[in-house]
Amino acid sequence: MLVGDKMTRNVVTVSPETTVADGLRLMNERGIHRLPVVEAGRRLVGIVSDMDLRIAEAAGRLSDPVSAVMTRRVITVDEYDTLEYAATLMREKGVGGLPVLRGERLVGIITDGDIFDVFADLMGVGKPGVRLTLALPAEQGTIVELLQTVHRQGGTIIALGTVKLDTRHLMVLKVGNLTPEKAQQAVSLAGVELVDMLAEQR
Repeated sequence: MLVGDKMTRNVVTVSPETTVADGLRLMNERGIHRLPVVEAGRRLVGIVSDMDLRIAEAAGRLSDPVSAVMTRRVITVDEYDTLEYAATLMREKGVGGLPVLRGERLVGIITDGDIFDVFADLMGVGKPGVRLTLALPAEQGTIVELLQTVHRQGGTIIALGTVKLDTRHLMVLKVGNLTPEKAQQAVSLAGVELVDMLAEQR
């Protein structure tokens, strides 16, 4: 999945001449925590956070332009970068949002909230079903057999993912339209080790 698939396109921005007071007012009105600073043609020249503006406010600089307090060396991503890359960059740089560029032109913004939403979607959060945590089989054919068994029993695949925890490789599978008993039976028939099972109503 690419950044462009999940970014916010209608980005609230300010110009370098916007005052600190107006920037604060805009953030409060829109419920946002960062404002990209753009010039003509939506060319990105900086970004200002609510913390930047609060510090300026405390120093009595409400009439100063945001260009005086903005970060000029902005960490950005391209709309065709992967979400995994964006998430890694946010983690490494300790930021909660990244402007998205097409060339020098601002076309969107991706935030940690957007990344969390994707994770929730991938894990089937909010959809009733049975979540199975399994020891990841060494043979890929075993995974195929499990999915086929779920299908034969009338189940649907809601979510599927793998994760490494310490030395263990686990697979998380969420299935719909199956009782916990039927889901456990499918795992047993495929010869996969069941680590944990949880019926989720939402």
